[in-house]
Amino acid sequence: MPQITGVCNNYLYGNVRIRRIEPDLAAGALMVRAVYAESQEQKIYYYNVLYSQLDKTVEGNRIALTVEITPEEYRGAKHQISALRFQKDCGLQNLNSLEEMARRGYRLFMHYAGERDEYIVIAKSLSGY
Repeated sequence: MPQITGVCNNYLYGNVRIRRIEPDLAAGALMVRAVYAESQEQKIYYYNVLYSQLDKTVEGNRIALTVEITPEEYRGAKHQISALRFQKDCGLQNLNSLEEMARRGYRLFMHYAGERDEYIVIAKSLSGY
């Protein structure tokens, strides 16, 4: 897993296995069914989702840590693979639009899944963790 420092204040949840990803595109919502400690299912809801790298392909994966990060952090070398995917998926030349998203109330939720696997969700809020 990449070196993660200074995230204690931004820690949201972790040590869960993704059981199922259920997007509701019409409502702009995303529900993640996750299992904590291999027994307790949690439903984690993201609201007003603008973009998500959590999809059916991550079902079964373990999320070690989920934190909220800033646009500046997302631009850093640590998140290069996720950021390049975001740019490609959205047809963006750069990440300058992240500040505008933040001004409009969108937050960046980063999910760390392994050595190099990480997934960003850009949404206004989440609950249920």
